This record gives sequence, C-alpha cells and structure tokens, in this order.
Amino acid sequence: MKIGKFGEVNNISIDTIRHYMDLGLIIPEKKGGHNFFDEYCQTDLELILHYKELGFSLNEIKELFFYKNLAKSMNYKNDTFYQSLFKLKYDQMEQEIELLEKRRDKLKEVLHDLLLTNETSNSIIGIDLSVLHLLTCSNCSKKLILQDGIINNNQITEGRLLCNCGEEYIITSGIITAGKSFKLNEQTSLEDTISDYIHET
Repeated sequence: MKIGKFGEVNNISIDTIRHYMDLGLIIPEKKGGHNFFDEYCQTDLELILHYKELGFSLNEIKELFFYKNLAKSMNYKNDTFYQSLFKLKYDQMEQEIELLEKRRDKLKEVLHDLLLTNETSNSIIGIDLSVLHLLTCSNCSKKLILQDGIINNNQITEGRLLCNCGEEYIITSGIITAGKSFKLNEQTSLEDTISDYIHET
C-alpha cells in the first residue's frame, strides 16, 4: 500500500511515517518512484509503537532495530546484549521514578506549608482577652461586661460589651461597633497594649 493508506490504516500522520523512514526504522519497497509499504513495514511499525510504549526513545529504538537486523540469522531475543538494553532501560526508569518520588515529596511539603500560610492569613483576628479589662464605657467610664462572646484562640471574634448604664457595644468579626467610641481604663492606650502583646507573642 502507498504511504497515505499506510498512515490511514495505522492512524498516524505521513510526516511521522517519513520521520521513521529517515531514521531507517521503516524501509518501504521502492516501485516506480513510489514507496510501497508491505507486511514487513507493518511489523516494524508495530514494533516501534510497542517500544515507545515501553518508554524507549526513537534513538534507542533505532539501536534496537540495528541489532535486530544485524542478528537476523539468530534468535536475537535470547541474546545477552539485546536483553541488556532492556535491563538498562528498566534501571533508568527506576532512577527516574525515585527522583520523581523525591520531587513529589518535596512539592507536597511546599504545598502543605502554603496551605498552612493561607489558613493563617484567612483566620479571623479578634480582640485579645488580655485587653478586655482596659475597655470602658464612653458614657460613664465604667468597665464593660462581655456577653454572648465567641472566643477563638483567646481572641473575641463575636459578642456584646454591656455597661450597667445601658450602653452596648457590638463585636462583629473581631471589630467593635458602637455609636460612640469606647474609652480605655486608666488612660492606657489600646494601641500600646496591643503592640506590647504582639511583642510578647
């Protein structure tokens, strides 16, 4: 059959067939300036595809074909050198697999660290319990009482701050919201207290 039909039957492109011909892997019969592909070409193509499935490169397949054609008069599959080519390929794959496994494990560690960083950055920061006693009512300057508080890692993220005078301050996502600003007990700066806490931790 001609090259177009040969490619169609085997579902490969004409360019691929020509490349195999250039490498000497497929040698069609020449008739009247045209290439004709017989059962020997079909057998060689199937062998090429088989070797490729095993992971051999085209240059390695070329070496296998060279030895196969050189040893036509003998059972080349039983030859020690021919078998050594497969053993060498197997050993190379083992090394590649080992290297890939090491890279995979390192990549897994990096991915784990990135996920931890992402979880930390997305965590809700609230009002630390250590500064709660410093918050006083803006109306009467008395200390505030926490009710319905939600505390995560010593951080108040949700809740209400109540005063006996009736003032109420809402904590939402760690932020205090109120009609008036709250006061700090004993004229202590909240920023200084938070800064000290950060340095301590």
